Amino acid sequence: APEKVENVYLRSRYVAEVFVYGESIRDYNVAIVHPNFEKVKEIAREMEIGEDPKEICDNSKIVRFVLEEMNKQGKQDGLFGFEMAKRIKLVPISFTTLGIFTGTLKLQRAVAKTVFSSEIQRLYSENV
Repeated sequence: APEKVENVYLRSRYVAEVFVYGESIRDYNVAIVHPNFEKVKEIAREMEIGEDPKEICDNSKIVRFVLEEMNKQGKQDGLFGFEMAKRIKLVPISFTTLGIFTGTLKLQRAVAKTVFSSEIQRLYSENV
């Protein structure tokens, strides 16, 4: 279940919010991630990347780093390979701002799928 995978990924110090998405006709899952900027900015500084949130989210080295860290957490917590995300999109805007959470901070999956539909399509259309 995507919620189980999301709960594992949220244990990574680099992830603030995450939406894992998968379709039965696809070979892999994808994830939309709002990073923990406090931690990700430290990595960006080490890689000599600017501190602008959008610039950080669009940087392929940062994206690769966060994905690796998420999947390290996944392996540590016993996720199967097919459960883990193979591609991610980092977004600089909090899910709260986008209206994806309920009043009790539960992720509204249908709303998230709609809000992030173009990002999800792009993640599935790029070569893995």
